[in-house]
Amino acid sequence: MRVLHVSPYFPPALPYGGPPASVLGLCQGLQRAGVDVEVVTTTANGSDSLPASPAGGDVYEGVPVRYAERSFPRRFFGARVRPPLTEALSRADVCHVHGVWNVPEWWASHLAHAAGVPYVISPRGMLHVYRFADLLPELGSGRLWSKNPDFDPGGNTQLRVAELEAIAHAAASETVPLVIAGDSNSPGLSPALRRALSGYLDGFSAVGSGLGYTYPAKRPFLRLDRIFVGQSLGFASFHVGCAGASDHLCVWADIVRR
Repeated sequence: MRVLHVSPYFPPALPYGGPPASVLGLCQGLQRAGVDVEVVTTTANGSDSLPASPAGGDVYEGVPVRYAERSFPRRFFGARVRPPLTEALSRADVCHVHGVWNVPEWWASHLAHAAGVPYVISPRGMLHVYRFADLLPELGSGRLWSKNPDFDPGGNTQLRVAELEAIAHAAASETVPLVIAGDSNSPGLSPALRRALSGYLDGFSAVGSGLGYTYPAKRPFLRLDRIFVGQSLGFASFHVGCAGASDHLCVWADIVRR
């Protein structure tokens, strides 16, 4: 089995919080399980850029990776990803796409579909208030490209509620064993969180200990990061882990079939 991971950013680019570090951890975990992995990403590193990979690619902490040179549109992590994606997909059994609204994800899903390679999308917090039917008009309006400080589509409660509702809607149609994991952006008393995900088993509530706080990492007082499972799964253990790669503490669990 060979899994291609596609992300707009990858270590050592850590200005983007938890996703780059968690993608690296996922790749290393798959390697320990005997799965071959490969990463295609961009040279994005905050206001700076990482060196683009040579023809043979790079290796970061044991993980083969191709850093594609950044290009337009930088706001959506534009990069010259098509050639390395095409090459990597030719030897991949599965493509795992991390994110939704950036150029590498667009190319990865398009090329994987065209090549007949199964692909999985992890939204990584990018389930946006704009629905698919409204995306093209929004792009055409120019507001997403503007530098208008008053236009902040992600900085409001409406976005958090829309994300939770979208996750719940997508999960309800699944027939396979289901795991929902990540930063919920909502504390435990959130009515929106209860409405959306109360039908799923929360790992910390089931088998965790202590307070379970994950944010902020230095002096946590909120439990924002969660792992939920569907009815066919359960938890053997749940843990709150270390800091260092993000402003959140990580969480992990041992998941079992019921």
